Amino acid sequence: MKRKAKYLLSLILVGALILSVLSGCGGNTGKSPDESDAPEASQLSGTVVTDLTVNGLTNPLGIELDAPFFGWRMESDRVGAAQSSWHITVTDPDGEITWDSGEVNDAASQNILYAGEDLKPQTRYNWNLTVTDENGDEISNQDAYFETSLGASLTDSNYTAWNGAEWIGSDEIYFDAATANYFDLDMTVKIPEGNTKAGVIFGADDYRLKNDAMNIWGSKTSGYFCYEIDISDADAPKLNIYVVGMPALGQDIENDAAEPDFVIDIPEILTR
Repeated sequence: MKRKAKYLLSLILVGALILSVLSGCGGNTGKSPDESDAPEASQLSGTVVTDLTVNGLTNPLGIELDAPFFGWRMESDRVGAAQSSWHITVTDPDGEITWDSGEVNDAASQNILYAGEDLKPQTRYNWNLTVTDENGDEISNQDAYFETSLGASLTDSNYTAWNGAEWIGSDEIYFDAATANYFDLDMTVKIPEGNTKAGVIFGADDYRLKNDAMNIWGSKTSGYFCYEIDISDADAPKLNIYVVGMPALGQDIENDAAEPDFVIDIPEILTR
């Protein structure tokens, strides 16, 4: 019996020693029950504010100086997460605050109008956003900015940003047939001595003439309009109109391109 008791006591001591060793290797972290390595609630929830925009754009350049508007989205993998308030601060390049909204108890996250100091032209502003969720946890994003435009028109004499600026473009007259279908042309035609005709051609090779859906003749050749002054008969001058590559009004087939589609008598008063 004594031998059995000693054997049982040895087993108990060995077991206690093993538990002690295990505890020393990490079985006890030394922290109180209230302390743990669990992440904070905001980390667990995976809640972020994203898609920060100004005037509907991400980090826009050259926006007008009139009050811009801000927007963002709150994303969370936690069911029931919701925004309860927002707080925006806008700072200039020197870090000076131009607008501090303070905490606004509102769930809105779009079309938030800037209500701070007047914005300066050609200036980059940073803006920081802090959103508070329904649990009172704050989520921030401080990586957004916007830049303002020159902030004045060419006719504003009180602002010098446009000094020396000129419109860039061709000196030639350009008619945009894709966006307009009516043109009022005013021109002077000079018929050189010894000649009896002079005219002007326009609409040459218009893309619509080669489009089967727009030109019922489906002509693949060049087309144009020609207005021609004809004084072959000095007593009865004419205006000849040529419509080439497309049907003229009332036509079933195309005329010879060398023959006018319409002939209009020019009043005598115009020839004096």
